[in-house]
Amino acid sequence: MYPSWRSDAVFCFLALLFAALTEQFVAYKVGLITGAFYEVLGEKDRDGFTRQVLYSLGLLVSITILKSARSYLARILGKQISICATLMTLMR
Repeated sequence: MYPSWRSDAVFCFLALLFAALTEQFVAYKVGLITGAFYEVLGEKDRDGFTRQVLYSLGLLVSITILKSARSYLARILGKQISICATLMTLMR
C-alpha cells in the first residue's frame, strides 16, 4: 500500500534534502564574500582580487543552480506524492 524505501519518491526526497542543505551552506559562503573582498582590497593584492572574483562568481552560479534544482525536485516530489495518494485512494 505504501511506497517502498527504494521508490522514486524516497530518492527524490533525499535529493531534495541534499540540495536544500547544500544551498544553505553555499548561501552562508555567499554572505562571506563582502568581507573577503574588503580583505583583498585592503592588501591591494591584484592576484588575490582576481581569485576572489572567480570564487565569488563560482559561488553565485552554484547557488543559482542549487535553487533551480531544489525547485525542480520539489515539483517532481509533489507530483509523485499526488500520484501515490491517488493510487492509495483507488486501492481502498
